[in-house]
Amino acid sequence: MFAISGASIAIVLQFAHKNKANAARAFVNLLKAQLFGLRNIVTGIFGAVVSANMVALIMSKVLDRSLSWFSRESLPVLLYAPPSIFGALLPQLAFISTSPVASSEAYTLTALLLLFTASSTILQCIYQVGSAAFLFVPGCALCVTLALHTVLDGKMDEIPLRSYIASGIVSLIIGVEVWCGTADVFVPLVR
Repeated sequence: MFAISGASIAIVLQFAHKNKANAARAFVNLLKAQLFGLRNIVTGIFGAVVSANMVALIMSKVLDRSLSWFSRESLPVLLYAPPSIFGALLPQLAFISTSPVASSEAYTLTALLLLFTASSTILQCIYQVGSAAFLFVPGCALCVTLALHTVLDGKMDEIPLRSYIASGIVSLIIGVEVWCGTADVFVPLVR
């Protein structure tokens, strides 16, 4: 896990060495860009959680059907996925024009990589949570795809679709595995 964390940091830090004469300024700009990318990720997570909880509040308090959607495995996905996606994307509209760098897309992905690796390292090493692999495995996939993109294209101005597909498939598989484990516990309790 520390190797992936080191590789993540190496990928991020390689941006700082584009111009060695202005390395200090480039490093400060890199940190600013990573913080903007991290802000995009955190506000997206916050928006998804808030919108899903608003739907849960409506289901529980307004419609008085708090656990009825757990009667089948597909119902919670159909109920909570659209508001979660909307809630994750809505805060991004506020940040479209405030990015200090030309390609905030690349910095958001590297910030996501650092968030994955830091979270999995903290959960595994400090808190000894064995299920930190659900963060580590997508982090590995993202690290490999960003490294391959850097090697193949040599620049991080635009992230091609193949990078999203390669890392997204692994994240989707992990998400489905986590959901199946959760559904196996809760769906039989409601029936």
